[in-house]
Amino acid sequence: MIDDTRAGEARLAEIREMRRDAARPSRRGLMGAGAGLLAGASVQLLAGQAVAAVTTATLDQLKRAERDPNHRILLKGGTVLSLDPGVGDFETGDVLIGGKKILAVGRNLNAAASVLDASGMIVMPGFVDTHHHQYETILRGILADGVLGSVNDRKKTYQGVIQGIFTPVYQPEDAYISELVASLNQLNAGVTTTVDTSQVSHTPAHSDACIAGLKESGRRAVYTYSPGLGPGSHYPKDLLRLQSQYFSSPDQLLTLELNAAPNPDNWALARQAGVPIICHIVGDRSGNFEAMGKAGLMGPDNEYIHCTQLNETGVALTVLGARESGTARLEEAVIAYAAALEEYRRDRFPIDWATCTGGQGVTLMLIADRVGDAGRGQTAVEQIELALALMRQVGDESRVTYYEAGLRKAKALLDRLAGRG
Repeated sequence: MIDDTRAGEARLAEIREMRRDAARPSRRGLMGAGAGLLAGASVQLLAGQAVAAVTTATLDQLKRAERDPNHRILLKGGTVLSLDPGVGDFETGDVLIGGKKILAVGRNLNAAASVLDASGMIVMPGFVDTHHHQYETILRGILADGVLGSVNDRKKTYQGVIQGIFTPVYQPEDAYISELVASLNQLNAGVTTTVDTSQVSHTPAHSDACIAGLKESGRRAVYTYSPGLGPGSHYPKDLLRLQSQYFSSPDQLLTLELNAAPNPDNWALARQAGVPIICHIVGDRSGNFEAMGKAGLMGPDNEYIHCTQLNETGVALTVLGARESGTARLEEAVIAYAAALEEYRRDRFPIDWATCTGGQGVTLMLIADRVGDAGRGQTAVEQIELALALMRQVGDESRVTYYEAGLRKAKALLDRLAGRG
């Protein structure tokens, strides 16, 4: 808990001192370990600590696979949850991967490939985090008892502390390391895709640093270019430079979106760049949201975050040709969950802020499932299938996470005995 601005500045100085003491090779080692875990290295939780059972030989195999686009990897002996009726599930099964494609799923597969032992693990499509301010990960848990905003005590609010004290003094290197650590943490939790809404583009260098951290992790991510603070911000016009410099290929793990409030000019800029639009919208006091909808400016390239205070018209607009993402905390997610089910729509449990929540989405789903108000509207299988459906929202249809021929596939191995989430 933060008591005043001076305490916040002291904590930030401490964080920077810790970062300077950490040697860069150790960061590289962390990155390599995280990438290895995603590709299939076994992880066990012993005495509360994650211990990676990754041998040098296994890492060498993964490095060769990265260099050779046709290299094959065989995940052997895991519990396979394909979530595809045409493929089936296997208590003990194998998955053969060739390059970016799933070549075969079944029992007792034999092939010339690098074999990774998946025994005692679950092999399944990776989870998707639809809303995450990853630049805040280096501040994890710093405001665990906080709320979004309060006129009475800004010292205990997200807006007063995180946005008012810490975010303005972020340097590009702070954004970079937070993006990288957030990505590796989520890979370790089986979350292979994220929509990163890091509102820290104080300068173009900050945006470049965010992208560098995401790219270095090797993870699939949607970088949502967002406003920054101060005169150095080039938002939103820098979107065109970012699109040209980093996102020119149609076949890459890292893609681009624009975080924009209901504004015709900014939405037009996003469409000029050919990128989707994410909009944080709680309520619509100004009436701009409804006006944009009635003007016909909403479409399938729109996604709306929160939506907890929209009236019936606003909710209807989110349904008509747009997407909606919930939040994990501070907006009564359990109540929103029940309301979404009543409207035949599936809720989501993205992380949102590591400053106020944990970093593992499965934990949030388990908590919601145990709260009486959440009801029993969805089965466990339906919850996992949501990870597949969300790929259609945050990425190209050709890269949907399904076991279908020719489609891209992300894999996650979770330790079922530890019940990680």
